[in-house]
Amino acid sequence: MNTSAFPKKLLLIDATTMTVGKMRLPWAPYHDERAGIKLHVALWAETVQPLNVMETIGSRHDRPVSEHLEHPDYIMVMDRAYEKLERLDRYKTDKQSFVIRLRDFEDREIRVVTDLMQVTPEQIAQIYKAH
Repeated sequence: MNTSAFPKKLLLIDATTMTVGKMRLPWAPYHDERAGIKLHVALWAETVQPLNVMETIGSRHDRPVSEHLEHPDYIMVMDRAYEKLERLDRYKTDKQSFVIRLRDFEDREIRVVTDLMQVTPEQIAQIYKAH
């Protein structure tokens, strides 16, 4: 992806959970008979290299952990697990650029919220697609 058209570099934030039987990781409860760990990753889109990685137990919610992965020099790109009005207000106050998917309950349309008013809707779609 050509990221030179964007005002800042992209930082993709997401998490993945790895599960095993609960006897293998008794300290990491997840669901029922499963245990798990979750890796929260801030990935620099340009090089596909991690800028930061944090490990938690699988049941830990993504949103609070992601606050430790944020970086003001990047456009933060996140999915709907990270969307919260208080966070968006803080980003606006802190002048943190973002593209975050909103929760959609009615249809399969993807809706995002952003502060990037100087880029085209096509570029916003391209930024989210990088996620």
